[in-house]
Amino acid sequence: MKEILEEYALIAEIISALAVIISLIFVGLQIRSNTKATQASTFHEIAALDIHLLLSLGSSKESSRIISTFRMNPDALTEEEHNHGFHLFAAEVRHVENLFLQNENKMLSKKIGNLENH
Repeated sequence: MKEILEEYALIAEIISALAVIISLIFVGLQIRSNTKATQASTFHEIAALDIHLLLSLGSSKESSRIISTFRMNPDALTEEEHNHGFHLFAAEVRHVENLFLQNENKMLSKKIGNLENH
């Protein structure tokens, strides 16, 4: 009787070990899937920010003129235009800086990291 119980215990241990292995495989697949979803979400957020920034810069002829002049010849702007141009330019710089830092810290996949070259 004791031998039968030992055999059942051994079978139970083997089944438990297999269940743990299967669970770990399942968790690994879930993490991989979640990573891809997170990367897709990050890519979408970066693209949305790019679009928003570009639309903001081109929202009016005046804003477009100010940012272009600010980049090329900021002294040609009035004080008010210079301040406006500075804020538009600072938004651009912050966006590129954010992409750079995320890429440097390996928070972006290689495909997403190439966005800074746009």
